[in-house]
Amino acid sequence: MTDDSANLLEELRALRHGQEAILRGQEALRADIADVRISARECEMVPGLALNLVGYLQLQVANQTARIDRFEQRLDRIGRQLDMVAG
Repeated sequence: MTDDSANLLEELRALRHGQEAILRGQEALRADIADVRISARECEMVPGLALNLVGYLQLQVANQTARIDRFEQRLDRIGRQLDMVAG
């Protein structure tokens, strides 16, 4: 295996690990959103505050989704490069 393909494989592994971490973070944010919604109902919080918290958490999920999309694009590029090296 050439150095280039080894480097690409290492980069691919690093990207996969990063993507997995982002997915775990996104799941945690979704759980937080659910907790905020439940807490808002149970504690009869000020509606505006609860909506602000939910809005903030939804924005965080959207940001994580955008990062995952960028990771997928990078993974696709690396996959194409590996195909060219192997082909």
